[in-house]
Amino acid sequence: MCIFLNGAGIMILIYVDDLLIAGKSKNDCQTTADQLAQHFEIRAMGDVYEYLGIRIFRNREKRQIFMTQEAYATKILHKFGMQNLKPAAQPWKSDLTIPSTWTVHSDEQKSYIKQTGSLNYLSAGSRPDITQTINKLREANAGPSKQHLEALKHLWRYLSGCPALDIVLGGKYNPRDLQLHVFADASFASELGTRLSIGGQVVFLAGAPIYWKSKKHSLVFMRSTESEFCDLTLAGIPALSIAKLLRELGFHQSLPVVMFTDSLNAKATVLNPLNTARTRHIDTQYKWITDPTSKGYSKLEHVRTTSMVADGLTKPLLKEGHQNFVRMLCLQMRLW
Repeated sequence: MCIFLNGAGIMILIYVDDLLIAGKSKNDCQTTADQLAQHFEIRAMGDVYEYLGIRIFRNREKRQIFMTQEAYATKILHKFGMQNLKPAAQPWKSDLTIPSTWTVHSDEQKSYIKQTGSLNYLSAGSRPDITQTINKLREANAGPSKQHLEALKHLWRYLSGCPALDIVLGGKYNPRDLQLHVFADASFASELGTRLSIGGQVVFLAGAPIYWKSKKHSLVFMRSTESEFCDLTLAGIPALSIAKLLRELGFHQSLPVVMFTDSLNAKATVLNPLNTARTRHIDTQYKWITDPTSKGYSKLEHVRTTSMVADGLTKPLLKEGHQNFVRMLCLQMRLW
């Protein structure tokens, strides 16, 4: 995918032969399209309805934009014969544990890879509620165990019960207020085999998640504070990049960009200019967050664990916890 910006606040997304123009007004977009038509053969399709498998609906009365992969989710449910499963309340089976080493079911590998690949595209496009689970399952692409196959089946059960959860931009939020809000969290030493921590980051714009990630850290940390501290860097880098992109498009981003953590110790570590002795063993890349924070580009705020949106990107949650995670992500079903 290629992204082009011009001085008029127009963004052009190009993926193979699909082109999407975004701007502050229809006139600006039409002018850009006319200019492109002078050099390339293009066919105008009108207001965007679908792009890269993501369908877009507008509720102009409430000033909301809904982004959904409902059609894609339904398609893959039928493709793999999972459409008639009994629905589950959360994507990970509560009593299931993946062993650190396992016996491979090689005869299931090809089908397993196809299924995790399809689900990963759904997760990356519009479904952060399944991101942590699918990342865990993809670790076994080289050869799944019985437990992985059981967890995959349970994920399909969850998806069959809610194929239509939409990302909703706008609504009660002021359309002129496009200030970013960033959440970062980490699950300390949660990988039993390696004792690596899992970090989760999510960036909100206009009340909706526009960036999310769940990934193992590359270092084994000795304290939970270290894992939370390092996760702030992993959240801060994309957040400041997105803020820069919005400014180039003409959408003001007041500094500092607010970042939320549920670790008071991690916050204190970032703000303490004399923390070099305690964090000397941490790789340089993870201490990046201290520089933009000290210069006023980013700001750390503390939230309670129950209000930490990124918590569901770091570990499996039980039914009530997952339902709260979906609510905090502001994922909704269209009622019109």
